[in-house]
Amino acid sequence: MTEFLSSKTLKQISREQLLGKYSVTALAYFLMQMILYLVLSLASSQTSDSVAALIVYYAIYFIVVLIQAIFIVGQNYLYLHIARENTCSFQDMWFGFKNYPDKAIGIQFFCTLLYIVFGLPFGILLYLYLSTKQTAYLLPGAVCFLFFAAASTFTGLLFSQALYLLIDRPQERCLELLKQSIRLMKGHKARLFYIQISFAGMYALVVLTMGIGMFWVYPYINMVRANFYKNLITVQGQAPKKDSLSIKDLYP
Repeated sequence: MTEFLSSKTLKQISREQLLGKYSVTALAYFLMQMILYLVLSLASSQTSDSVAALIVYYAIYFIVVLIQAIFIVGQNYLYLHIARENTCSFQDMWFGFKNYPDKAIGIQFFCTLLYIVFGLPFGILLYLYLSTKQTAYLLPGAVCFLFFAAASTFTGLLFSQALYLLIDRPQERCLELLKQSIRLMKGHKARLFYIQISFAGMYALVVLTMGIGMFWVYPYINMVRANFYKNLITVQGQAPKKDSLSIKDLYP
């Protein structure tokens, strides 16, 4: 890869790389979802209508969101292995738990905190509307929602490469990884945004199949994202010295 690849080319490469590997990727996705679902279900079953119970539930939900970042690092490692033509294994999904999980949580915490700040005005106005039923809150609420959607999308694009960079540059601090993601994405946010919205039809397929299609859609989308990252750092001259990393290479 010596130039920035188009969405079509990235998708073609990803489909070819996934041939014969769907069993591993689908199983890794299934296990990740089951663990997160069971934790949330357990938290939900312990709640009631009291304020204290709701606070506990949302606190647990927030913790699950942070832990999800560790799983995402493992998923990213799995797909980068495939993109770099290494032998992938189901064990790759645990990479994030074995290597710097605190940094994955730190990155996720910072991003989640920003999303909460962006969504706070909308949440307040929604609460006021539901409490009073006054239509005066609808217009400012809609404006705040649009701001939340735009700001969250932009922030997500800026920091989209941070958890990939953690795999290749584990020695870096969380804020430095976030800054490096911003530098990598300079001039490429629109390209990644286009790639993401191009999967809208596939998400519709997931809905039509009552979620079953996600076992094929999720690996495909994440394979494209991994190749996007690989292409990005290669063209910008920031690829690792060895383009076929293993756990032993990163953590001797």
